[in-house]
Amino acid sequence: VARVPPTPPQPPAPAPFTLPQGSTRFDPAGKPIASVAKPLPGANRPMSATVQKELIQTEEEIEGARSAIGIIKQAEGVNEKAMGFTGAGAVASAGTLLPNALKPKTVDATINLDNLIQGSALPQLKAIFGGMPTEGERAILLELQGSSSKPASVRKEIFKRAIQAAERRVKFGSEKAKQLRAGTYFQEQSAPEAPAANVDDLLEKYK
Repeated sequence: VARVPPTPPQPPAPAPFTLPQGSTRFDPAGKPIASVAKPLPGANRPMSATVQKELIQTEEEIEGARSAIGIIKQAEGVNEKAMGFTGAGAVASAGTLLPNALKPKTVDATINLDNLIQGSALPQLKAIFGGMPTEGERAILLELQGSSSKPASVRKEIFKRAIQAAERRVKFGSEKAKQLRAGTYFQEQSAPEAPAANVDDLLEKYK
């Protein structure tokens, strides 16, 4: 019986080639054949309690701003029907005592407008703008407080500015939430080369 020669030992398989992060491998012709993206700063890291708290607060502010926008748009729907002079709120309150057959439609419209703005939109915006609103936001809050005494045409412009201010807060908050999830928000805030900015400057680009 012929003896089968033993199989010669095989050399060990080469270790798989791993590209370092942020690098690209090229073939002899200089064409890229593989690459590994460099991860974003803060990516794949667990979210700290501080970041979680900041993210929750930011998302609540975004939802509050969206809610305020919806309320003000409802107020726009009754704006033309509501009274618009000094003491209109008191007159409307007295008008609620009249029988329905004698009560002008402007009474209910004025009461509804006041409830929407004074009772809902204004508190929402105050919470969203916080303790340090911009000059424009502070002016909007003051205008909304006295909006029932203004003509419908003036109120229309006040409501428009209030919606725009809330929309800027939504955009600003959405970008902040995105950076918080990526783990880059506090890094950018603490960067030594980053100039100090107030709220007005931060919101300027969201107009």
